[in-house]
Amino acid sequence: MEFLKNDEEVQDELEALQAILESDFNYTVNEDNIICKLNIKPTDAITNLKTNLFISLIIVLSSNYPEEACMCTIEKAQGLSISSNNKNDNVNIKINKLEDELNKVSKTCAEGQLVAIFEIHTVATEWLTDEASKQVAIQEQEQIDKDIATSIVQEELKEMALQAKMNKKELHEEKKKFDKLYQDAMNKWTHGEPIIDRKSTFQAHVAIIHSVEEGKELMRYLCTDNKIARATHNIWALRIVQPNGVVMSDNDDDGETAAGGRLMHLLDMMKVENALCVVSRWYGGILLGPARFKHINNVARKELEKYGFGGGNNSKNSAKKKKGKS
Repeated sequence: MEFLKNDEEVQDELEALQAILESDFNYTVNEDNIICKLNIKPTDAITNLKTNLFISLIIVLSSNYPEEACMCTIEKAQGLSISSNNKNDNVNIKINKLEDELNKVSKTCAEGQLVAIFEIHTVATEWLTDEASKQVAIQEQEQIDKDIATSIVQEELKEMALQAKMNKKELHEEKKKFDKLYQDAMNKWTHGEPIIDRKSTFQAHVAIIHSVEEGKELMRYLCTDNKIARATHNIWALRIVQPNGVVMSDNDDDGETAAGGRLMHLLDMMKVENALCVVSRWYGGILLGPARFKHINNVARKELEKYGFGGGNNSKNSAKKKKGKS
């Protein structure tokens, strides 16, 4: 290929990459372009990663490279973490964002008429190493949580056995009673569809209650769920209408300033009766500004409407009939 023979800088780049990366880099010279295949792996500093994490890039060099930007495409990605129910969409979003970032690097290099593949390799490796670090941190935290939970359960069971001098049958019966109480409490909750915006996730949970004390007890049960307990904020508001017409209400921001009051206002506007609404937010690292309040209200409103609240269709009977999970 003539342009490769005449461009020592490009040829030097390709030969250097082959020498350094060995089997992780190869290229094919065609009549009007060069097709490069580049495998990206996390740096050796990452250890104890359970998944096999790597990315395979296809980089196309035109005859005008490096004056013309090369084109990067992610051919294969393995082991990327996910954080939503729609696994394929979540991974595709990550891949598309990385592709965009790598092609921006290519264009920046082309503006300076510089070869780009080394820079692309560096950026992609840093990105994948960061992804691997997050996965290792999650693995370690999950193991810590598991060890703590196991230790607590073992200590509680041991103390129960010593204090009550229960035999195995009695202990089994007590555990069954506790499990039933827990399941009955969790069955009172319904859970709405999450909204995801710039990596932040919002989800509403609603339960029918008859006293402030019952509401706060159900909150404690809800927060035993690992995912909900790890939410950045669990904003809540409750509204109870007593038989004499007196309204009892309460709310909490859980660190999301003014969110509890806004949620309480929504319950008042929808004329909610005898219900507790919790909105969990998992912060994704990007500030959303006022949009976060819109998402909190939207997920809450949609879940409350399932009970017949709001829109002039407030129905106690509808609320009473709603018991299964949504």
